[in-house]
Formats: sequence, structure tokens, C-alpha cells
Amino acid sequence: METGGAFTALLMLWVTAVSTQSVAEPTNVTVTCDDTRVSVTWDYDQDETSFLLEVGHWGSKRYLEHKTKAHKYDNLSALVWDSLDSAMGVHYVTLTAARGVHRSPSESKTFSFNNMKHVHVICKLDFPRVDVRTHDSRILVSFRNPLRHHPQLRRLNWRDSLLLDFIVTSVGVRKPSLGDVKGSCQADQETCWVDVDFPDGADQCVKLNGTIRDNAGRQIEFRQTAPVCLLQPDGLETTTLILLLVLFIILLTVIAVVIWRVKAWTMTGGKEDIPNSLQPGHVKSKGECNMDFERVIDIVTDVERVSLISGSDDGSSDNSTTTNISIPPEETKPEPAEPEPDEDEDEDEDEDEDEDETWDSPYNQPHVVVDLGDGDTALGYVES
Repeated sequence: METGGAFTALLMLWVTAVSTQSVAEPTNVTVTCDDTRVSVTWDYDQDETSFLLEVGHWGSKRYLEHKTKAHKYDNLSALVWDSLDSAMGVHYVTLTAARGVHRSPSESKTFSFNNMKHVHVICKLDFPRVDVRTHDSRILVSFRNPLRHHPQLRRLNWRDSLLLDFIVTSVGVRKPSLGDVKGSCQADQETCWVDVDFPDGADQCVKLNGTIRDNAGRQIEFRQTAPVCLLQPDGLETTTLILLLVLFIILLTVIAVVIWRVKAWTMTGGKEDIPNSLQPGHVKSKGECNMDFERVIDIVTDVERVSLISGSDDGSSDNSTTTNISIPPEETKPEPAEPEPDEDEDEDEDEDEDEDETWDSPYNQPHVVVDLGDGDTALGYVES
């Protein structure tokens, strides 16, 4: 009895220890498809738990393993688009919770893009953008060929053996209906299209669905599109082009006017033609004043003397201001002569005295009273 009681006690302790260390399995495991991308999400309440995922192609030895602490994994389609057999096959994901060395029971889900398979989730591809427009008096429904342009489908081997079948169905509240118009597209075609003929009074809107199939009868299904309606010839595109053209012409005109004004200003003389001493904010030096004076002499070379006399309104000579600018006529400097006898030195001295008299100050000249009219007079100076 004592031996049996001891064994029972140990068994109960072992069961208690194992139960306290058990790990619950993830719940609400959900596989979702977004075009060619497949992801899985799950719920879990216990903290400090890691999750082990195994993603593989059913019936083959190819699989991937991944470990994460998140409750989501977005790369279930990593092996799907490696080959046509893989794209048409069945794939699975197995999820296990782990805490240390302890593991939970596994939860598995299966999925496939082949709508002929029996799996948990059937994935569908997104249909390309569809256009419905008039072309050469016909109504044309067209879209880019996904077998040629889809980044995943064009990677498949045996792609040339695939065929895209699609169905155009009219939608709207007005009758009669267009009915179903079927079309097909091979892998070497750039664009898939079909002509449609809407009955009078029918809504000119359609929706499309389709499937990709191979020679073995396996097929991948597309989601049905939202309604797409005929683009009415209301001239909206033409109006937009005209507005853009007008704006472009206006912009070119403004640029041309600005360039013409700048060139005209440059040709007629800009700020660089103004002497530095006359530039705004410039403080003149003595040398610059002399240079400006020489430019004035060039402008008025035909004037020998300029006298500016201003007087007060009451004719008082005390408040008068007189400004005199004496400008001698340009003279050609004589070439240096060789020394002459002493008797010519007197003649040179006489010439120097004449030059001194020519440049004598106007204040040393005789004074005259100038009649300014209306009874106003001013005091002036003239050469003797």
C-alpha cells in the first residue's frame, strides 16, 4: 500500500507540472489573398510567446520555416509562383506556438489559386484595368494582357501554353441587356479586347471576369471587376488639351517679353553706363569728381563759358548765389621744341602770361547787372 500510494503521489505531481507548463495553440487562424500575395493572421492571449511557421507546397518536399513574435506573416506565396505546377497546386501553412522548449498543438490551413482544388481558401487574381471606348464607330472593351504584363504570371514556365478566357457582362438598371460576350487572349498578345454592341436604351456599362487555364484543364480565376462604363464623347479630353496648349503659349509669351525687355535695356545702356560717382549711395572722391568734370567738358565742347546766376525774388544782391563754370576751348598741345636762343625766351614768357589771363578767376572780371525780367535783376560777371 505504501509503495502504491507513493507512486500515485508522484504521478499526480508530474501531471500537475506538465499542465502548468502547457502552451495553448493559436486561435482564429485566417489566410487572406491580395492578388498574388497571400498572408496569414492569428490571435493569441499569452505574452512572451514565439510562433513557428512552416509554409510548403503540398505533395512536394519544398517548404520554408519562419519564426516570429508577431501575429501576422505576409509571405505565404513565396513558393507559389516558382513554376506552373506550383501555381496550380495546393499550398499549406502550419502554425505552432512556442514558449521555451514547450510547443503547442499545431494549426494548419491550406490554400490554392487553382479553383478546381478542395482547400480552405481559394485565391483569385485581380483583373487588369478595363477600358470601354468607341473606336472606328465600334464600342471596344480592352485591357492589358496579364499573361504578358503581370509580374508574377510572366515568370511561369510553359506560359505560352496558357490561355485567358474572359466574359463581358452588361450591368445597369435599363433593359434590354447586352448579355454575355465571351473573348479569349493568348500569352503573346499585348492587349486583350472584344467588340460589344449595346442595344438601344441599354446602359453602356460592363463588368468582366475570367480564368487562366492550361492544357491539363487546371485554371486560375480572376475576381470580377467593378462596373466600367463607356467614356462619353463630351469633348472633355479635347478641352483639357486646348487649355494646356493655351497655358503653354501664354507662358512662352511672358518669357519672350521678359527676354526682349532685358535685351532692350542692355542695348540702350544700363546701370553700368552710369559713372561710378553717380551710382546711388556712392561717395565721390576727388579723383572721381575730376573725371566727371572731364566728361562734362566732352559733352559741351562747343561752349567756352557757362554762367549760372540765380537771384532772390526781392532782387537783393546779398542773398544771390553765383556759380561760374569756365570751360576753355580744346587746344592742341604743341610738340616740344628744341631750345632756342635767349631772345625767344621772352616770347614764351608772354605766352604763359596770356594763358594765365585766360584761366583767371571770373570774380576778377568786370561786374554787370543782368535784367531777369519782371523787375528782377542779378549780379553777373563777364570777360573783359
